[in-house]
Amino acid sequence: MTAAMLMVLFSCLFPGGSVFAQTRTIVGRISTPDGNPVQGATIQEKGIANTTVSDAAGNYAIRLSNESAVLVISFVGFATQELQVGRDARLNVILSPSTRQLDEIVVTALGIKKEARRIGYAVQTIKGSDLTEAREPDAFTSLEGKVAGLTIGTNPEFFGRPMIVNRGTKDMLIVVDGVPVNSDTWNINADDIDNVSILKGPNAAALYGFRGQNGAIVITTKKGSRDAKGWQINLNSSDMLEKGFLIYPKDQTEYGRGTHFQYSFGQGLDDHTQRLPSWGAQMDGQPVLQYNSPYDVTTGVRTPTPYKSIGANNYKNFLDAGFLSSTNLSLATSGTNSDIRISYSHLWQKGTDPNTRINMDVLNLNADYNISEKLKFSANINMDVQYTPNLPDANYGPNSYVYMFNVYGNAAYDVRDLKNYYQAPLGIPGLKQYSENYGRSNNPYFMAYQWLRGHYKTDIYGYVKLDWSIQKNLIATIRTQFTGWGQERNEKVPAGTI
Repeated sequence: MTAAMLMVLFSCLFPGGSVFAQTRTIVGRISTPDGNPVQGATIQEKGIANTTVSDAAGNYAIRLSNESAVLVISFVGFATQELQVGRDARLNVILSPSTRQLDEIVVTALGIKKEARRIGYAVQTIKGSDLTEAREPDAFTSLEGKVAGLTIGTNPEFFGRPMIVNRGTKDMLIVVDGVPVNSDTWNINADDIDNVSILKGPNAAALYGFRGQNGAIVITTKKGSRDAKGWQINLNSSDMLEKGFLIYPKDQTEYGRGTHFQYSFGQGLDDHTQRLPSWGAQMDGQPVLQYNSPYDVTTGVRTPTPYKSIGANNYKNFLDAGFLSSTNLSLATSGTNSDIRISYSHLWQKGTDPNTRINMDVLNLNADYNISEKLKFSANINMDVQYTPNLPDANYGPNSYVYMFNVYGNAAYDVRDLKNYYQAPLGIPGLKQYSENYGRSNNPYFMAYQWLRGHYKTDIYGYVKLDWSIQKNLIATIRTQFTGWGQERNEKVPAGTI
């Protein structure tokens, strides 16, 4: 008996065998309800990586590995279908439009919810959970890259408000649960945000008047859980380590400090004659009087030391590792006619500049009570406390570390030699600092531990609201809001002499 006859006999005896299944191919056409072809639809044999796509005419062909295979047909904007393969070799599929996105709900003015497809202006919604992944110290900086047309310019200072630009315009209105608030962007905790709707376009101004002419950031906060009876406790904690900058300015390290041929330190204990710009002599190891050259207090004479480039990495060596820690604890419950949520958050950040750090505590309380089917009482209070004994100075000037190291710095000294900023004989504790450049700039460690810039601020805002139904789709609201209760205090504490 020939091999061909054996194959025919085997196929007749075992019609469901693998030999038959491996040679079977299903063809067909993918189309829309109006008969138009669907190009690029995915046709996959369920459970395995056997996939093909439809061509420009909607046609496809797929070879099956199983006689009883199930085909999964999917395409963006259409509902996914699963079809059992029968005995026919041709299987045409008509895809149905997906309605998943047609029912998307966004929050507009006064907390009113509307379907996204029914509003006449651009809006984009971000989930609150998206703001707590790889989080930033403030919630608004976390919006960067998540909204089309919205640019967030990070502020280099602790507790500095980021620059928010919406399609080229600034000063967007910030709204929390339907109440416009004045925010420094730090007093709104990301863990308390349920979602954020970004209202864009001129028509958005109609919702909030002239204050919303540049668009609005509408924040809806989390409420008490309605999923189960009793209290629900959630704990969310995150920690992140930071180290330096991604890119450092490249400075010249061949020439030292000086100008007009004046670069040598004087013979006296203090020297106020050397020039600040780094246009001095080339550092080839020649003997030069320097700030740390041996000094004889009896004779008042310095001994020259080799002039070398030893501080090429001064700024890197000065910086510490930064750390960001955030912890949130929330308690939520709901009953038949009421719900309540209490949230406490603490944020602690250690700066990369030595002896800089921030602390922030946020307490948020949300409560709703349905007095009747047509009458609802709501209240919210948010208290934010910011405090730190020292903030870095990021402005342009001699108090800025970037200014000190990268604008007018030089490589003729190693910053690590200055850690003892009261080192004798040049330094006097509480009176005079030890510095490599007397009369021109401060010892950076003296700046870090003695020239302190404190910041203390308390913000309180909230609202009390009473809603009642006049008709089926008409709601009237009596609202009282309070915001701005608190105080802000900034302290600059100079110590010693410059």
